[in-house]
Amino acid sequence: MHLGTHKNNKKVNKVLIRICTGLMVAMLTCSFAGCKKKSEEKFAMNIGDETLTPGVLRYYAYNAQASYETYYLASGNHIHWNEGKNGETIESKVKDQTLEDVINRYKLISHADDFEVDKKDIRKKDVDDMVKNYKDNTAEVLKKKVDATDKELEDIFTTYIMYDEICEYIKEKYDLSVDKEIYRQVSINLIEVKGEKSEDIATKICAEVNKGGKIVDVAAKYKQEVIEGSIGAGDRDRDKIELACLAMKTGECVSVKTDLKNYVIYCVNDNDEKATEIIAKDKEEDRLKDQIKILIKNYKDSVKIDEKLWGEINFNEPIFEEK
Repeated sequence: MHLGTHKNNKKVNKVLIRICTGLMVAMLTCSFAGCKKKSEEKFAMNIGDETLTPGVLRYYAYNAQASYETYYLASGNHIHWNEGKNGETIESKVKDQTLEDVINRYKLISHADDFEVDKKDIRKKDVDDMVKNYKDNTAEVLKKKVDATDKELEDIFTTYIMYDEICEYIKEKYDLSVDKEIYRQVSINLIEVKGEKSEDIATKICAEVNKGGKIVDVAAKYKQEVIEGSIGAGDRDRDKIELACLAMKTGECVSVKTDLKNYVIYCVNDNDEKATEIIAKDKEEDRLKDQIKILIKNYKDSVKIDEKLWGEINFNEPIFEEK
């Protein structure tokens, strides 16, 4: 269920996977201005035949930090990188997931021929445009952390294009599309009714709304809070609220009584195509990730990393948050 007041910090592990996978595209619109000239030949990581230099590795790590901070800010929370359990912090989880994503990405790049992708076919203009966009639009603090040379940026964005082409090949070959009807999202207004006579209040609210009253006005009359959101199959493990939502028609208002609480649900749209499209794409990305993991198992490329360099990368300095 996706509600406006929902707190996301309880789903760290799931979010980590989403964010770290999604950062490769999302952060193209972030910024980068002039950078110091570091040695482009210095080893940072080897994955099969691919060699990553320090600026490349920093790029992925610090863009992961920026993506996660952005997510937390959007949900109204403050991220504490050093928090965690059993010696595993949020920072270490993000770094571990980022490293896994980078390894998988470059393993595929090392075997691009298997997916009919050739680096020689990548247009220089496309890469140059991406480098320019990055330089023109990235936050100062992020660019300083990344500290990549032009050559490193060209390598990064060449990889972006190749990886996207590989993913498109995989999607088509293995037919990873999903049936959108299965993930149909219902846009709703939800009220968790408060008060001693919550069941009676819920019944009255529904009656007034179904007679033409606006749910926000009716809720205010009974001193209740309206939450906006969407819900789809499986979001609440097929509980009473989910089943009620999926059975509703646009404009309908119903009350639902669970073991502990009373709710009022107003159906804003019984087929929210925009929300459904987002969920369907998420599901397709999940299937893509699963297929990539299967393919990766067939590749026995060696992986070597400069542990000292990787250990020096930390998220102590915020990128988008105030200190």
